[in-house]
Amino acid sequence: MQEEMRRVLAYFKWNASRWKSLADDPPVIEAEDQGKLLSEAIQQLVDKEHRLLIAGKRAYALRQAGIWDKLKEHCELKWVGLQDSLLAMKEGNAWSMVEGDSE
Repeated sequence: MQEEMRRVLAYFKWNASRWKSLADDPPVIEAEDQGKLLSEAIQQLVDKEHRLLIAGKRAYALRQAGIWDKLKEHCELKWVGLQDSLLAMKEGNAWSMVEGDSE
């Protein structure tokens, strides 16, 4: 049980880290030699849209990283003492913890 919990927390941490790295360097498709084909005014608009797109991708990636960080924190808090509780179950029956004594 402890190994499975550790793996879940490691996955949450890895996913948060992955999103943070995407925020640092968001993937963007670059057009080749736009300057030669577009007037200066249009090029400025394209550059502005490009900057806005990158800012949006960063914001989204940081939000996702925050979600994964919060999932990890939530599980860590909820799982405090869980293994001891499971080991102390009445007659090793998990339903006694979930459903209570129905007898």
